[in-house]
Amino acid sequence: MKRNLLAGLLVAIMLLVLIAPVEANDAAASSPILVYVNGQQMTFDVPPQILSGRTMVPLRAIFEALGAEVEWDDSTQTVSATKGASVVVLTIGSTCAMVNGAIVSIDQPGVVIDGRTLVPVRFVAEAFGIGVVWDAQTNSVIISDAEARTPTTTAAFPGRIAIVTTTEEQYPEEYYAARAFVQRFGDDKIIHRTWPYSFPIERERMISVLQEIAADPEVRALIISQAVVNTNEAVDELLAIREDIFIVYVLPAELQEDVAVRADMILDIDTSGLGARIVRQAHAMGAQTFIHYSFPRHMGVPILANRRDDMSAEAERLGMRFQDTLAPDPMGNGGVAATQLFLLDDVPRQIQQHGVNTAFFGTNCGMQPPLISGAVEGGAIFVQPCCPSPYHGYPGGLGIEGMMASGRFTEEHPHEILIPRDPAAVINDLRSAVESAGASGRISTWPSSSAMLLTTMGVEYAIKWINGDVPNNRDSFDMDALAEIGRAYNQQVSGEAIAVRLNTLSINGQIYSNFIQVASDYLVF
Repeated sequence: MKRNLLAGLLVAIMLLVLIAPVEANDAAASSPILVYVNGQQMTFDVPPQILSGRTMVPLRAIFEALGAEVEWDDSTQTVSATKGASVVVLTIGSTCAMVNGAIVSIDQPGVVIDGRTLVPVRFVAEAFGIGVVWDAQTNSVIISDAEARTPTTTAAFPGRIAIVTTTEEQYPEEYYAARAFVQRFGDDKIIHRTWPYSFPIERERMISVLQEIAADPEVRALIISQAVVNTNEAVDELLAIREDIFIVYVLPAELQEDVAVRADMILDIDTSGLGARIVRQAHAMGAQTFIHYSFPRHMGVPILANRRDDMSAEAERLGMRFQDTLAPDPMGNGGVAATQLFLLDDVPRQIQQHGVNTAFFGTNCGMQPPLISGAVEGGAIFVQPCCPSPYHGYPGGLGIEGMMASGRFTEEHPHEILIPRDPAAVINDLRSAVESAGASGRISTWPSSSAMLLTTMGVEYAIKWINGDVPNNRDSFDMDALAEIGRAYNQQVSGEAIAVRLNTLSINGQIYSNFIQVASDYLVF
């Protein structure tokens, strides 16, 4: 399905009803902001403005220039937008828009200035089918249809960038993401190194990896994916040599207060918001029942237990039935095989009891293939695996050959070990498999692996930092540019302009301004 600009139009209407006006003198900009739509400069009766560090642009005029039809049902307070074969429906007061079975959250406030609705340019970037680029040199916002722009987000850069990943066997997805940048720019521009396999007990080798990188005067930025245990100590040694390198942590394993004082930028999955997002997406795909599989050992982990509680609360809010079901622990006597055999038997039973509008989720990596195969065979719903990635669980669950090696579903090796594949080819294979199984509209995923997405966002943003296109301090990031990088990568691998959502980490009132949590909207096959 072709995602388009309709969600932006719907949200514009909702914002006109719900948002409160603010005084125009709250806005400030150092110079006039220019807006170009498909190469044509726009003129407005209320100009774009900067509010609280955000670039705000007039929504209605921009989307009218791009074209779409909107209908309003006053009796139900529902608005529908149609463009071609695509239909989007939104009920006023809801925080979500329905777009061809996918859900679009409204997470940025708009303002009314002199009777016009202005929204953050990031919002425009997240609307379907629209690309937005901020040109700092000319103070311009450049907006174009998806078909009119290329998926890559950055060009050449001076100096070199270093990327440190885990080994291919341990976590292949970030490894492949790094290799893609080497292939794109060459090993004279991209240095790719790996942590030692036994990194928890090889701190000195980790230090030597970063000391080698620090010794290269051409290195301008360092992306560490994953920022595993002992990364902080290795970075301390690097900083003793060089303080001018832009450092990005991806998927950090150490405490937020410790990583925040070392890295310039930290990128992680928005775990705290993931539970509610999964249930909302299941509801958008037609689920009436949500079944959560886990076991006591996992439910003793606070972050997993909190996610389960968030899922239950969101299901209750949406009027869905939530069921928490115990499964055998994969680390128990029967191992992963016992867990998978239980699910192969239980998923059909649950579908028979609750009907096909039942969504399934499991907290363990080895659970994913039987959950996916059971949902597909029974006509039920599967939103995403425990680790957001189209590589994770889907090949085994859909019976696709040649995407992975067999037998690697253990706690020690939680990811399927994959043969290197082009991500776009993987998505095409999964889409074809779902369609062939008659499960279209019932299976979804993040369009790109979270590890690949976050690694790509880190490298691409570093290039912009090197080129002076974004702020050069850890307290002032161009969130619009970062979100656009993520959206562009999603489009590159899936063919659809699927947005990413960003927020900064806040724990007990402590805000970590350089710790950015990332969530992707869903690709529905």
